[in-house]
Formats: sequence, structure tokens, C-alpha cells
Amino acid sequence: SDPTHGYVQFVDGAEAKAMNMLSFENRNFRMSADLNGYYDPNGAGRKSIRVQSKETFYQGAFVIDLEHMPTGCGTWPAFWLV
Repeated sequence: SDPTHGYVQFVDGAEAKAMNMLSFENRNFRMSADLNGYYDPNGAGRKSIRVQSKETFYQGAFVIDLEHMPTGCGTWPAFWLV
């Protein structure tokens, strides 16, 4: 499910919500990777969330306001416009 062929399993919204990887409260939207469990280095990878537009945009101003951006080993947060 990863178009870049990375070590990750992208899940849909229902599974992400059930795994507490997705929440919306007090006007804050939170996304995270699965922080539980052991992952086999030869397996499919950690479960995570991918957000992708259904529309195609050719121009515009795109703004993202982050309260927290993850850092550390194994993280690769990205905001891409391609």
C-alpha cells in the first residue's frame, strides 16, 4: 500500500481510529504511527496513516500549522506536494 515501497503498512481511517492512531478533540487533529507491538525487520512494517487528497491542485497557497512534529529514530514526517 506504500507507493514509495517503504517499511510501512498504511491503514484506513477506521483501523487508525480503532488503534488510537487518529483523534479529533478540542479543535485539534492528532495522527500518529502505531506505538505498540514488536515489528519484525523482515515483515511488512509499522502501521501508519497516509493522508492524500482526492482532488488535484495545480496552484494555490498550502498552509500547515503544527503544534508538534515527531522526531527521533524511525520517524520520517513528511508534507509533500508533488
